[in-house]
Parts: sequence; C-alpha cells; structure tokens
Amino acid sequence: MVHFFVVFSIAMLFSLPRDSGRLINFRLLKWKTIAIPKTQLISFIIIFLFMALRYEFGNDYNNYRLIHGDMQHGYVSEWHRRNFLFVFANLNIADFYWLIAIMSFCYLIAFHLLIRQNLPANRYWFALLLLLINPSLFLIHLSAIRQAIAICIFILAVHLSQKDFRLFPTDKQIKYEKNFKGLKFIVNSEAFRIQNKSTAITFVYSNIISFVVYTSLIILASGMHTSAMILIPVYFMLNQKKVSGAFKVLLGLFIVIVLFTPLYRIIFDLGLIFFPQYEDYFGPGEGLTFGLGAIVNTLFFFLLIVLNINKLTEKEMVYGKLYLIATTFTFIARISPMLTRVGMYFDVFIIIVIPLVFAKMERGYLRSMTFAFMMLIYIARLRTFFTNPMWQSFWEYRMIFD
Repeated sequence: MVHFFVVFSIAMLFSLPRDSGRLINFRLLKWKTIAIPKTQLISFIIIFLFMALRYEFGNDYNNYRLIHGDMQHGYVSEWHRRNFLFVFANLNIADFYWLIAIMSFCYLIAFHLLIRQNLPANRYWFALLLLLINPSLFLIHLSAIRQAIAICIFILAVHLSQKDFRLFPTDKQIKYEKNFKGLKFIVNSEAFRIQNKSTAITFVYSNIISFVVYTSLIILASGMHTSAMILIPVYFMLNQKKVSGAFKVLLGLFIVIVLFTPLYRIIFDLGLIFFPQYEDYFGPGEGLTFGLGAIVNTLFFFLLIVLNINKLTEKEMVYGKLYLIATTFTFIARISPMLTRVGMYFDVFIIIVIPLVFAKMERGYLRSMTFAFMMLIYIARLRTFFTNPMWQSFWEYRMIFD
C-alpha cells in the first residue's frame, strides 16, 4: 500500500507541466508523431517498473502464474482455448515474469498514446491522476491482466475508427462501374457505392475499410478476453453527432427504472426464457449492492458528462459517448456484477473526457468545487479499496527479486 502511494506521488510529480526539452518521437500506425518531454517520460518509466517488477500483487496474479506454468507444460484448458491470443502469448513467452513485463509495457504504451493524442501537454498530469487514483482503473487492471490488454486493443480500435481510410492510394484515380440486375456498383478511391437505377437510391459504404479494421482489432481483443466481442456493435456509436436532449431524458428514465423499480428484473427474466444459458449470471440476488453513497458518486460523474457532453467537439464527442456508456453500466451493475466487466472497456475513457470537460468549464468557484468533490470521491474509493479484505493482495507490494 505504501509503495503504491510513493510511486503515485513520484509519478505525479514528474508529470506536472513544465518547460522541458523533447526527448523522443513516437509513431504507431495511424497515431501521429508525438514528442514526449523528459520529465513525463520519467513518470512513464516509474510506473512501468512498478508494474513489470510486481510479484503476487493483485488477486489473480498467482492464477495467471499457474495458468502460464500449465500451458508451458502442454496443458491448455477448454476455457482458455477460446482466448487464442492469450494462449499464444503464454506458449511463446517462456518466462512468466517476462510475460508480465511485456504486457505491462503494452498497457502503458496504449494509455500513454491515448493521453498524448487527445490532450495537450499541460493536461497530461490530470489524465495520469485519474488513471492512478481510481482503483477501478490502474489497480484493478493489474489484477485483470487479460481484460486490461483487451482494453488496450479496444483503445487502438476506437482511435483508428476516427481515421479516413481509402480503398486505393490517394495518388491513384481509380473508378470501376458494373451493372447487375438493376443495380449499379461503383468503386472509386474514396467509397464503394451501390445505386438502384429505378429509384436512384444510393448506398454509400465509405467507411467499410474503417469497419473492417475496427472489427479485426476487436476479434484480436477477444483472443485475450472473450467478452470483447460485445464491442463490435459499438462501432456504430462512434460518431461525432451531438447528443439530443430527448436521448438524455430517455437515458435518465432508464436508469431510474433500473435503480428504483422491479421492471428491469421482469425484462431480464423474459430474456432468460430465450437465453437460459446466462441464468447463472443474472439470477436473483446477483446484482451489486447500491447504497446511497454509491448512487451519489455515480450520479456526480453521470451529471458531469451529461450536462457538458455537447461542449465536446469532433473526436472528443466520441470519447464522451463512450464514457457516458461507462456511467450507465455503473448504474445497471445492480442487475449483475458481470456487467461491471463490460463497463471496464468504457471506464478508461474518463482519463480523457474529464480533463476535456474541465478545460471547457469557466474558471471560478464552481469548477474548483467540482474538482475538489471529485477528489474526495476518489480518496474515499481508495480508502475503501485498501481497507476491504477482498483486495488484501494489494496491501503489500513485493518485487520479483524477493
């Protein structure tokens, strides 16, 4: 526990904005080239060492070590055969500690690029603060290793979904037309169109490459954690349109129904008639306890994003919608704790959305009080986390050298 707070404090100290020379440039696929200040790179290295050198830190650490040992001896359970990427990593990285180090590096690269691509350097510290101080993010990710890597791939998929892909290189003006039974197929450098000759209705598939790239990455993420497959339909929500007032009202009514009426239970019972294989996940009494404090905390973040989401522009709006999904999942987690697993994919975008929202709020007492209340919430969450016997494995930090 003490080690975490020491690392947290040092990492935050080096992440604070200051004049600094540039050290290194990064470029990854469609990510633009970024320059990292020396002090912020030090912050990154400190967190990486904390992650890579940990030993028995996190509830599932020993389970992953046993699974790795089994796979190295040729035994792969039926449960893990579906996770082809996880199996591949365990079979091809012979040393478990190297496996943890490599996954830790991939995790930090994904989150670091997410921050640097969407926030200015003077707000890097804010995003890092939200990542580290929220136990549902960084600390839980240290335990949920498979899903943490799946989340990293999802981050990349979301980023690439906002890029313009062409069917052909821009320097080639290609146009192909084909008539077939009243339909006209047109392919050029920018789009694939299907035109009905009689009605003049045209279907344009200009984002087909983007969808293929996104879907391929989600399938790859499901190779680490099967739950990632539910993210495929999310692609159609990754647009930059404003959120209407009617949608906000309907979403609020839905949350009220879930929290304060038994209607949600009736709906899910009807659903289980058609999908009985999921009864173990949504049986009576399986939901999370949702006390007044939890409602207030979740409602704070929900209102913060709902009231300010339309201040976001372009790609910012995409991340805002993803975090709005996250807060909704937090409310409906009373149905089943398994839904928190789904919400984890969207929770990570808080580190981008909240700094963007605060940047668009007017300076003054309201913004200061909002920030102070948010910090009180996170301090209370950390206190609860480190005093809960369920998370006892996080109380003592040990290194592999021990």
